[in-house]
Order: sequence, then C-alpha cells, then structure tokens
Amino acid sequence: MLELDSQNSKIDWEKIEDTEPYDLEPVTNESEFIGRKKIIDSLKKIGNKVNSSYIFGQRRVGKTSIVKTLQSSIKFENTLIIYLEAGDWSNAISPEQSMNDLGRKICNKIIKSNIKYKNLAIPQFNGSFNTITDFLDDVTEIDSNYKVLIILDEFDRISNDLLYQSEIAKSFVLTIRSISNRVQFGFVLVGGEKMEYILSQWQEFNKFKPIRVDYFDKKSEWEDFKNLIKIPVEGILEITDKAIDYIYMQTSGNPYFTKKICIELFQWMVSNRDTHVTEEEAKQATKIARSSSNIGATDFSHFWKDGIKEKEEKEEEISINRRKVLLAIGQLLQASIKTTKEAVIDKSMANGLNIMEAEKTLDEFIQRKIINVNNDEYRFIVKFFEDWLISNGLNKIITTFQEEQMLFLRNQYENHIKISSEEINILSQSWPSYKAKRTSTDDIRAWLEQFGDFEDQRAMFNILSNLKFYQTSEIRDKMEDIFREVRKEIAKSQKIVYKEQGKLKRDDILVSYLDKNPVKSGAEYAKMFVEVNNIYKDNSTNPDKIDRKLLELKNINSLVFIDDFIGSGDSVIENLKPIILSNLETLKKNNIIIVIGVITGFEEAKHKIIKFGKKEGVTLEVKLIDPLNNSDKCFDDDSLIYIKPIDREKAKIICEKIGNKLEKRHPLGYHNCQATVVFPTTCPNNTLPILWKETENWKPLFKRG
Repeated sequence: MLELDSQNSKIDWEKIEDTEPYDLEPVTNESEFIGRKKIIDSLKKIGNKVNSSYIFGQRRVGKTSIVKTLQSSIKFENTLIIYLEAGDWSNAISPEQSMNDLGRKICNKIIKSNIKYKNLAIPQFNGSFNTITDFLDDVTEIDSNYKVLIILDEFDRISNDLLYQSEIAKSFVLTIRSISNRVQFGFVLVGGEKMEYILSQWQEFNKFKPIRVDYFDKKSEWEDFKNLIKIPVEGILEITDKAIDYIYMQTSGNPYFTKKICIELFQWMVSNRDTHVTEEEAKQATKIARSSSNIGATDFSHFWKDGIKEKEEKEEEISINRRKVLLAIGQLLQASIKTTKEAVIDKSMANGLNIMEAEKTLDEFIQRKIINVNNDEYRFIVKFFEDWLISNGLNKIITTFQEEQMLFLRNQYENHIKISSEEINILSQSWPSYKAKRTSTDDIRAWLEQFGDFEDQRAMFNILSNLKFYQTSEIRDKMEDIFREVRKEIAKSQKIVYKEQGKLKRDDILVSYLDKNPVKSGAEYAKMFVEVNNIYKDNSTNPDKIDRKLLELKNINSLVFIDDFIGSGDSVIENLKPIILSNLETLKKNNIIIVIGVITGFEEAKHKIIKFGKKEGVTLEVKLIDPLNNSDKCFDDDSLIYIKPIDREKAKIICEKIGNKLEKRHPLGYHNCQATVVFPTTCPNNTLPILWKETENWKPLFKRG
C-alpha cells in the first residue's frame, strides 16, 4: 500500500512515478488485505479442534490472498500453518511420487517449526501417503496441544489420479480424512470452480466446510470494493463515487480485473499530474487496460479452462467447445445482432459445434456465472471481458486453437466480418455522383483495403454507411428552404417585401458568399440560390464588391450569405468580420439585416455566429436548414453512427491513427467536428480527413480541391 503524508497540492509526482500501488500478485499480510473479513475470521478460529474446510470459486477472485494472509496473521502459540502450492509437490507423471513429496514436505516443516521435534525422523513413504499418520502420532505424543493447519493451494490442479475414483486416490483421500479427524490437525483445500464437484465425489470430505469466494457483491461488500480501489492510493488520488460505480459496472466486482483497470488509472493520473478521478478518467483507464498491449487471452482463460468436471482426456475438447461459444457470442455482439439462445446456438454450430454441444456449453456458462440472461439475451457478467472480446479478443481467442481449428475459425470469422460485394454495391448505388463521377464498387473496395484487416474495414464501412451525401436536386430544394427563411426574417423586421411593378425578379436582396476563393462551393451555391429563387443576377456579388453593391443598389433590405456547411463557425466569423467593419455605417443607416443561409452544420456554430453579430452591433441571423448536433459526430458519446462505446472507441483509434498522418492538427476534421457530410462537388474539411485528404500514401473517396 502506498501512503504519502503530503497533501494533494504538495504531491511529489516524480517520487511516485515508478511506484505500483495496485499489485496483481496475491496479498500475503493482513495490513494490505482488503475485504473478505468474515472468511478470514472464520478460518482463524482455531480452538480445541482444528477445523477443515475447502475454499473454491473462479480463479483470480482472491482465494490465494485469503490463505496467505491467514498464514501470516495467525500468531497463536503452539500453532503451525503450512502453506503448499500444487507445484511444490504434485508430480504429473507419478501420483506415488506426489504423495511421497507431500508427506516429506509436511513432516519437514513440522520438524523445523520447533526444536522439540528435531529428533523425529521423516518416514519412508514408498508411494503411500498414509505413512504420515505414524509421524503425526509421534508429534502428538511429544505435545498433545500442538496444532497444525495444512493449506493445500491449487488442489484441483494436482494429478487426476489423486482426485478421481481409483484405489490410489481412495488411499490418498482416506489419509486426508484420517488426519482431519484428529483434533490437532486440519486442512484447508483451495481450488477453482471444480473443487466442489471433485470433493462431492468423496463422502470422506463431507465434514469439510465449503467456503465460496466470489466477486465483490454490491449489496453486502460495497464498502470492501470501494476500499479495494481507494486505500492503495490514499493520500494521492481522490476517487469519486461515480468513477467507482463505472469500474464496478465494468468488472462486476471481480478483484483481478478491477486492479487491472486501477493500475492503468494510477499511471494515467500520475502522467497527467491530476489527483481527482472522475468517471471520465475511469473510462479512459478502462479503455487502456482493455487495449491489446495490456491484456490477452491468458487473462481470461479461466473462463474456458476452469470448472471442467470431466476427466483429463476430455478437458481440451470442452475447452474448445467453450471457446467456440464465446466466439459465437462475440461475433453476434460485434455485428449488433441480438444474442438470443437461438442466435448463439446457430453461430456456435457455424463454428463447428453440434446443437447438443452448443446448448450444454451455454448452460454451463450460466451455471458458472460467466453469462447471465436478460430479456432473452445472453450477455457476459463481466462487461470488461465482453468489450475486450468485441474490440480485439476474437482474434486472440482464435489464436489459442491448434492450427487446423484456428484456420477453420479464422476463415469463419473473416467471412462473418468481411464486407460483401452486395453491401458495397448497395452503398455505391445509393450515392449520387461526386464531381460528376460515380463512385464505383472498386473505388469503395480500394479505399477500405487501405485500412488493412477485415475488422478495421468493417469499422470504417460503418462511416460510409452513415454518410450524409447530398445530391444536386436536394441542394436546389435547400436553396428554396433558405429563401423561405430569408423572407420570414425580412417580414419580421417589418420591411416591405416588394417586387416593383414591371419587375419579374427580386431586387431587394443582395446575395454573396463567405469563401475567400470564388471557385469554392460558396460561390457555386450563391449562384444557385439566385437562380432558383428568381433574384436578379445583378443582385449577386463576390465578397470584395459588397460595399460597392450596397451603394449602387437602392432597394436592398437584406444581405444574404450562402454556405454549404458550418462546423465551428470560426471561418464564417473570420470572413464576415471585415465585411461588417467596412459596411457597418451602410448596414445601420439602411436597416439592412444579415442572414447566413446554410445547408447543414452544427447548432453550436450557429449560436457562436449569432453571438458575434450582436457583439458587432448588427442584425444577424443564421438559417441552418439541416441542423447537426453531437449525435452527428462520429465519436461523441451521443453518436448515432457508433452507438456502442466499444465500436466507437475502436473506430476512433483507427481514424486518429491515419488522420494524424493526413492532417496532424485536425485528424478528425477541422475543429474536431468528426463530420460525415459530402456535397456533389466538395467535401467539407470538417468531415473526417480519411474521406477527403489525398497524399502519396492515401487515396480518398472524395478528394477536395
């Protein structure tokens, strides 16, 4: 546990930069142990009789920390706690050798524990564990009050020859029962999910107390969970309740995954010299912890390796079946398909299982509390795993199979995510021409292939599927819509809208644009606006001649600027400001209103421009025909393009990586607009650069200029 006496404002960041307050290794002392107090207290109750028990549960929930803390915390006189892992004594080839080694180690630890046992001889076991009972009789004869608690960790990982019904296993189990029946001696057997099943096969263990260790429960262990996160960084970080809630939502109280996130959280906060942890920082840390470089299939392998009740020769087969079902669920989630039982089984069968195998495996996942069912959908209890699986875990699980299976599953997976010719053809047919040229299926396929693997291509295809691609006829309609709004503003300002007798067109409106370059879209659409709305051609001008036109044309009551898109509003303000300054007197004298008519853009930009007009002392309105908000930004939390956060994060990483090479200052579009808008002859620079920026190494679909 890391503690600093200094206040937050005086934190020595350099001093703590290389510290690691969150440790994934088992805790070994009570001062660092957090939670599980009831379990520890019950195990520490060693009175006249040493009780025996077995501890079980999913791997990485803190079972080893419990028994190691127990070992270090019991300081009773005349009491010995022996801790042994399976690797200390289990021999994969010879169960007889395993029993020999276990017996010798227990005897050796007892002899070394107290000088009064120094003359005891370690017996010859000769492949039979029961020889130890004579040795323990000698211990009792020397001191009838001496107590020994033997902790055997990873008990379910010892040789199956000692666990499942056989003559040698029966001898081993009977000896353990015989020892545990003595008041001075007891066992704590520790293992994973299948411990309960293994021990239930033997009536000899029916007096052992079962202790299940699970994830931290929000109802009964919430304070323990909070302390797991807060205590290691006490005096350094202030972690809000919302941040803790978010971490719990991701891990469901699993201590291992919680620490994985907290490790990244601490490093992130230190690197940013920030002590206040909000939900946003918790989200960022989770995203980092879930990234491919920080976590792999081995971190989750207990989901498919543990709790297998069949004998050793069936273990790999069951593990394969489980992984295939996990892949099936992940593939469905990735494709945004409801994970109903029928859908999961169908996808599992496509991965090579038969219907009985798929159903049995799915039921096992529910029984083991890996999956729960809500509204007929099968979802993972640990969301951190679910999001990892969707983002980069599918490929990692596929690599855990042997080559033949791996090739089959990879082919299945690639067929699942690969964008079909039909999908591309439908998209191509739905788009209008760009710069008088149709975007072919080959163009789209070539653009997608620049992203590399099929996963990334699928992520980017979603952007193409959500483009707002205007066609020319649609823009002409928007010009009419803008004119309708302009007339309303003129009427609102109580000006007389007139068309002088004998005049066939409007001459009271001066039309211009705000682009400095007359060949850009603003000039094109200003010209279209005049034509569509029956305005005199002479009432259209470029920005440099507005002052002259305002003096020349006597009927002007409104100055209208036409634009296709506003992203931040900065360019509009920058170009509009000198026009207002040079014509302010004329505008005020003749009560001329300014209207900026825009086909589409962001509401926040509109408000910024209106605010600017008030500051400059002119009547200015912005008419936004197709308003956009945060839901139209690709990677905003409210995005309708990527609704799932995990999909959004993945796509954003791809776009930023390539965007940084294309437009370093604006990798996601000018002013970070993250737009997906395309017009018939141009693509706004607020749209993602991957769509419009051409370089030697990148060919866009909608090249600007």
